[in-house]
Amino acid sequence: MTVGLNYDNRKTAVVIADTEVSGYGRKSDSFTKLEQIANDNYHVVIFGTGLGNDLGRILNKKQLLQEEKLDDFIKNIQEELKKELERRMQNYIDANKKSIEIAASAIADEKRKRQFVDNETGKLLRGYEEYQRDMGQSLISVVGYDKEEDRIRKFHVTYVDYSEGFIPADQIGSGKDGAHMYFSKKTQGIDPVELTTADLLFHAASAYSWSTTNIGVGGTPRIAIIDKDGVQIKEGNEVAALTTATNAYQAELLTKEEINKVVKQMLSKRGISYRQLAKKLGFSEENLKAAMIPYETLQEIANKRK
Repeated sequence: MTVGLNYDNRKTAVVIADTEVSGYGRKSDSFTKLEQIANDNYHVVIFGTGLGNDLGRILNKKQLLQEEKLDDFIKNIQEELKKELERRMQNYIDANKKSIEIAASAIADEKRKRQFVDNETGKLLRGYEEYQRDMGQSLISVVGYDKEEDRIRKFHVTYVDYSEGFIPADQIGSGKDGAHMYFSKKTQGIDPVELTTADLLFHAASAYSWSTTNIGVGGTPRIAIIDKDGVQIKEGNEVAALTTATNAYQAELLTKEEINKVVKQMLSKRGISYRQLAKKLGFSEENLKAAMIPYETLQEIANKRK
């Protein structure tokens, strides 16, 4: 289970991605899914959902895949994903082909033997399709600032193709339903172009809070703030505190004025006032910094205080 989301006003984008990833039947909550890359023409972040092996492969090779122009970089990512899919398919076929050959060796008639091999190979390919569905599909997202076009650009890349998105709010992963619900309910009528960086961060963090209501989605994410000047990656203590504060706002433990203050503090040089926030919520500073406190826990606290 996983989630990645972004919200932009054409000149600035906020990206949030959790750290949970899956691969070959296993899940990890310590995978760095949000990484940046830049050159003279653009600076972007890369994240994704699906198989951790696919995303890890792209992140490990991002320097080799990079091109002068952003569109060419995206094409290279798509080609690399396609190669990985073809490699997996060939490995699957090779691993099962031997058993077909052994079974065919018992057939003396050459025509029947070829027919048997063709039929079994067809079954093998259909079996691979089921195998691939069980493994899951990967989707790579790239969000960044294209200096040549002087705007935020965002892309989805799959094994088959890639596409550029133009919708301000975008979500991927199993937590996307909750995030989409937030954006559709809470940002109706808002012109994103008029939003400040603080506004974008507030809404993105709130959408992440809603996404964690999906089973298996959660944990302290990483946050990227992207504009013409570069990429700021936020993580660790301040992100744990911000996401906890956002969850607390959803649980009505903080007012709109109080959550806006926390958001602005995070964007300032001084940073979040952990002592003040911890006192308000009734936690120690250590707990506030350690990890995101889930919405459900904060809602339970709020209910007991009523």
